[in-house]
Amino acid sequence: MCEKENQKLPKYLYKYIDWEKLYHRRMLADREFFFAKPSSFNDPFDCLLEPDYSLLNKAQIYKIYISHLKRDLPMANRSEIRKRAKDWQKKGLWKNEANKKRSEEWSYNYKNENLGLFCLSSKHDEILMWSHYAKGHSGLCLQFDTKRLMDDFENQLIVEGKLFEIIPIEYHLDMPIINPSEEGDDYFKRLVTIKAKRWEYENEYRIVLLGFKDNDKFLENNERIYKYPSKAITGVYFGYNTTIETEQSIMAILREGRIQPYFFKSKVKKNKFELEFIQIN
Repeated sequence: MCEKENQKLPKYLYKYIDWEKLYHRRMLADREFFFAKPSSFNDPFDCLLEPDYSLLNKAQIYKIYISHLKRDLPMANRSEIRKRAKDWQKKGLWKNEANKKRSEEWSYNYKNENLGLFCLSSKHDEILMWSHYAKGHSGLCLQFDTKRLMDDFENQLIVEGKLFEIIPIEYHLDMPIINPSEEGDDYFKRLVTIKAKRWEYENEYRIVLLGFKDNDKFLENNERIYKYPSKAITGVYFGYNTTIETEQSIMAILREGRIQPYFFKSKVKKNKFELEFIQIN
């Protein structure tokens, strides 16, 4: 499943766009999401979190040894892997700082090469986000139907074997401690969906590309591109400073692609630091 059990996602998710950026234009003109590497984000704390290996007990350390040996010796049989793991356990290799560092480096590389992230918000009227991500309210904000995206992710899993999941960001005052014994997708999903509490105003959700179901391999750039269905766009919000020329250009692109969302124009609420949106033709 692409959705966490018992997790309720918002009906719509939003992407703020700077129309002067080519890759943002492609998001609309070519209906493309690009799933970025965690290391490409501009917040130096974003996805920086690494597991705390000092939390492991002997049984968990042995499990990590097994995991590492399976990864490094794919041709070794079960008996040989267990023998080597027990040997490592006797030698206390886990206490070796170089080995801990190696595991941390592997975790960092795995996040960047095997996972992809695409950021959205549950809000379309956040003033700061219009300022930061839509070039001072001169860009636009795209509204996506969450269910239609989820349905297409299920189709992607069947056709291409790609795994997608929409996950809300966890906001924390301090970096939480992550136990590396939490193996599997949930372990890595947490590492890339935790941010500082000061970002909480963004109400961020991330679509995480978890790679391929039956193939644990690095993602090539072309494999990080996802073409979303045209019906997934249900609304386009123009900023307060978006020019008429830009609005007309965007409408023409959508007509050419046979995409028919609702259009809205931003206005400043009287006597309030808030935005409101009026539907336009």
